[in-house]
Amino acid sequence: MRLPGLVRREWHIVYQFPLAVGLITALNLAVTVWWDWSGVEGMFAFALNTAWMLSLTVVTVVVLGIAGLPLRFVYRLNDGWRRRWWLAPCGILAGLTMCAVSFHIGAEELCVEEGPTLTVPNQPLSMGGLWLVGFCTLHFYIPFETIIRTIYGKNH
Repeated sequence: MRLPGLVRREWHIVYQFPLAVGLITALNLAVTVWWDWSGVEGMFAFALNTAWMLSLTVVTVVVLGIAGLPLRFVYRLNDGWRRRWWLAPCGILAGLTMCAVSFHIGAEELCVEEGPTLTVPNQPLSMGGLWLVGFCTLHFYIPFETIIRTIYGKNH
């Protein structure tokens, strides 16, 4: 029994969604790795921060999923996006670069009393990188058919 066309065409969500959620959560939490979480207040702050970052991840994935619906359901856009499959990995690399550069271009030093100096990243650059990584990860189609044809030939 053949699966419906939409299911056959959109099975890629099996790896796209976990990859996007993992990358966005990692980028959100990476900013807070070097903060001081010692003591009871630190543990409470860490729990609140983690909850905030996970909710930010959910909102990001939902908004980017809705923004990418035309790529999934408009055939001409979907076909063009799949033919240019290399755009998504390039977008992911550009987004990660934007996130890394945001700590150097326009970053601010935040001095906490009797504590370490924290670097606050350039918000537009870091959020733009985060959204670019999320969008390209959610809508990244690995060209399995092309890879199989290249390895085994056209008749396989």
